[in-house]
Amino acid sequence: MENLGQVTTYPIIMGGIIKNIRERLGFDQRTMAEKMSLSQAAWSKIETGKTVISVVQLQKISNILGMPASEIIGYTDDAVKNIKENNINVQPSSNDAGLKAGHIIGGAALALFIMAVLKSK
Repeated sequence: MENLGQVTTYPIIMGGIIKNIRERLGFDQRTMAEKMSLSQAAWSKIETGKTVISVVQLQKISNILGMPASEIIGYTDDAVKNIKENNINVQPSSNDAGLKAGHIIGGAALALFIMAVLKSK
């Protein structure tokens, strides 16, 4: 794949991983938000990578999803490797390097990378 200056971020990738696992387990956003003591809008920002989660939040999410936090981190690391192999730049957050929204990879395009990683597990 040719590098067209495409970029994504770690929070977007981890949020996508969490969303995919949540959906596989049959939880909706409202349920996760309630279990996290958040509004549904705040939960949505976690899944879309607009909010960077803390270690404490990751631990709580992993407990709700019934898996170790290290497993979510491992899936994220695998997805990052897959994405980088496709010449997409991965930044720590959208505030780094002045990323422009039009160049950030997310949504359906990112979901393909995430699904590939989770299917291989």
